[in-house]
Amino acid sequence: MKILSCGLTIIFAVIIGCRHTDSKVFGDKALIDQSSVTSVAITKIIRMPDTSKSIQKYLTKEQIISFTDKWNNATDEELIKYMPTFLIEIHFKNNSTRMFRVNGWHIKEKNDWSYDVKDKGFFENLFSEASLQEIL
Repeated sequence: MKILSCGLTIIFAVIIGCRHTDSKVFGDKALIDQSSVTSVAITKIIRMPDTSKSIQKYLTKEQIISFTDKWNNATDEELIKYMPTFLIEIHFKNNSTRMFRVNGWHIKEKNDWSYDVKDKGFFENLFSEASLQEIL
């Protein structure tokens, strides 16, 4: 009887523990309200064997709209670890900020859930067309 009780307890624990494996837990992606954005800085990180260098630029109003559209419409969530090639920092009217990490066409914010913007050259083009001076 004791063995049966222990066996049922183990089976019950396994069923309860495995119940969440069928559901995929995604990141908590929050959309960006374009009207509340004051500025967006994009920083390119250049890694060399013994050091790294960064260059920061600022997006124009049109680029801010383009970026927020890409983020708000990004899909295909995937858990990925990577070293970012770009950092994007958004400043809002309420003095808050949000930071994003980018590698290729993948972008993530708070954790390692990455979103696909479906445009391989988007962030490289965004950086090359951005301004060195902040546009207010």
